[in-house]
Amino acid sequence: MKKLHLGCGKRILKGWVNIDNQKGKGADLVHNLCKPLPYKNKSCEFIYSEHFIEHIDETQGYNLMVECYRLLCPGGWVRIVTPDIKQYVECYLDWENMKSTLPDPKAFKSGISFLNYATIGEAFKDNHQYLYDFNDLKNKMGEIGYIYIRECEQRVSKIESLCNLEEPTEYRIKAKVFVLEGMKPL
Repeated sequence: MKKLHLGCGKRILKGWVNIDNQKGKGADLVHNLCKPLPYKNKSCEFIYSEHFIEHIDETQGYNLMVECYRLLCPGGWVRIVTPDIKQYVECYLDWENMKSTLPDPKAFKSGISFLNYATIGEAFKDNHQYLYDFNDLKNKMGEIGYIYIRECEQRVSKIESLCNLEEPTEYRIKAKVFVLEGMKPL
């Protein structure tokens, strides 16, 4: 069974099929992830994506989750890491207490400068299209049919193959993200 790493960028995971839409980054497959993947139904055991789904719009993100569901074998798992709009807003609302939790708290003069960068500025720089919170993505995945949808800590999972996948840099660990896992029913 395959293990797919979607939107891999330059980060290549050993033992996974690394997929990205750009050549020259080391991906095993260059493919537009807004289109169906060239794999058979129920051919994957695990699908992982870190900091990708926010780079496509809401409808494309939903369709990608449908495509993942098609590819997963019964009992297969998907794991998604994405920026958390809820944490961005909470940081803004409680700026004085929260700014020290940022990877580089001196980079922002105020809560509003942080929130604008996180939602607008970062969107232009990194081409963010749609930011989720846990409940939004959980509800969408539930509509599709995923079960046992849960939030996890970065680099932690009850499933061994999904542990320690996130980039272990201090910046990524402190980033305002959530990690979601969901299973296709048996």
